[in-house]
Amino acid sequence: MGNLLTPKVFFPRVVVAAALAALPVLATPSTVFADGAADEADLHFEIGADAYVKGDFRTALEHFLTSNRLVANRNVVFNIARTYEQLKRYADAYRYYVDALEGETNPQTMATIQDAIKRIGPNVAVLRVESNPPGATIYLERKDLGSRGRAPKPLAVPEGKYKVIVELPGYDPVVLEDVAAKIGSETRVSPALKRIVGTVSVAVEGAPGAAVHVDDEQAPPTCTAPCTFDIPPGQHLLYFSREGFQAAPRQVMVVAKETVKALAKLSPLTGTVVVQADERDAIVEIDGKASGFTPAVIQNVAVGQRKVSVTLRGYAPIEKTVDVKANQQSQLLDLRLVPLRQVAAASRFTENVEDAPSSVTVIDAQEIRAFGYPTLLGGIARNTRCIAVQRQDVCISDNPRLG
Repeated sequence: MGNLLTPKVFFPRVVVAAALAALPVLATPSTVFADGAADEADLHFEIGADAYVKGDFRTALEHFLTSNRLVANRNVVFNIARTYEQLKRYADAYRYYVDALEGETNPQTMATIQDAIKRIGPNVAVLRVESNPPGATIYLERKDLGSRGRAPKPLAVPEGKYKVIVELPGYDPVVLEDVAAKIGSETRVSPALKRIVGTVSVAVEGAPGAAVHVDDEQAPPTCTAPCTFDIPPGQHLLYFSREGFQAAPRQVMVVAKETVKALAKLSPLTGTVVVQADERDAIVEIDGKASGFTPAVIQNVAVGQRKVSVTLRGYAPIEKTVDVKANQQSQLLDLRLVPLRQVAAASRFTENVEDAPSSVTVIDAQEIRAFGYPTLLGGIARNTRCIAVQRQDVCISDNPRLG
């Protein structure tokens, strides 16, 4: 009549030991449950075991099923399968053998169950349901008959044609009609489930584009806005990123098979640039745009490498590159403007002093301030060999220092 497995969750009563005396036992009890349900389940198992030994398989099946319903136990499931096999209800036996194998770790018990499945295989038709993605609930014919488990799973059925229904939360259900099952063979059923989604359409302003991150600011970008993408229905939080810019997250409520719109409003990250020079009122330009006069504190400068130019008439321009960081101050201090030593009197167009066709002396503002010259002729002329005043050549020959 085959072997029975003693459930591991009950102490065997005397009647169990007597009933199984003639049968090899593949497992022994190891855990005690003291509540009423466990005691009742234990009793039903003992009655079922007695009936099985006596060949009263219908009674044995009734009590094994009741015992497993009260306290689920893999070994009792094996006994249910064994009893179905004795009743020649091979499809039911196959199903319970498969259930008994799930989660089993004992090599000897696994081998026993696998041998039983192989033994009754020629007597059953098997539908092997493997959903994509896995984990879908399987129904045959009608949902009100209850599920047959979760894919992937082999289902033993009588020969015939079946309606296979698979459902998975977040996906459209799939119904396969007239799936043929033949005795002694296995029919593979591999339904592909289509995800239930809504669509998010993201526009962007303030910059050419922005990476879109869904529900986690550190998640890989889903797309680069402007873009559209599909996503499961429900509430989602969209984050946007672009180097040098910032944008507030957007919350969207996605509805199945509908489109919701979102707008990424980008604004530049900015810092402050401080510019000081040895001359006042020099023009400060940032990336070619006039932004102030020295000394200058220029706010709301976009972050990144910026070109700063400082210009003043009569002086050589200064160009610097500054790295502007968000919410920080970048400084260009103690800039020294060098006077341009250019004249137009000698050749009537502006040229460097060194290139002029005649001897030229240039007295710049720094020299005037340094020596404290009171007047043009009374100060500058005394220290200069020849100067041009009102288109007349004035030569100070009585200056003993100049000869």
